[in-house]
Amino acid sequence: MMDIIKSIVECDSLYGVIALFILCTLLGFVSWLCYKVIIEVKKLIQYIVNKITKYKEIHAKAQYKDALLKVDLTEQNKEGIE
Repeated sequence: MMDIIKSIVECDSLYGVIALFILCTLLGFVSWLCYKVIIEVKKLIQYIVNKITKYKEIHAKAQYKDALLKVDLTEQNKEGIE
């Protein structure tokens, strides 16, 4: 493999120039593809984290409302007994 790359870099013929161009194009495409995959994985992780934090916020609000409801019911029971 190293001999192939070495002969391509030397560019002693038109074949070497074309092969170097194809190699550079291929490496550029692979790096662009990796970039796109990383961006999509980042978006997916961000989506999952947003869903988790949104669930926690809703759950916290529901617990807060349940606590207020319990306090109101307890106060009503105390007033009704007295």
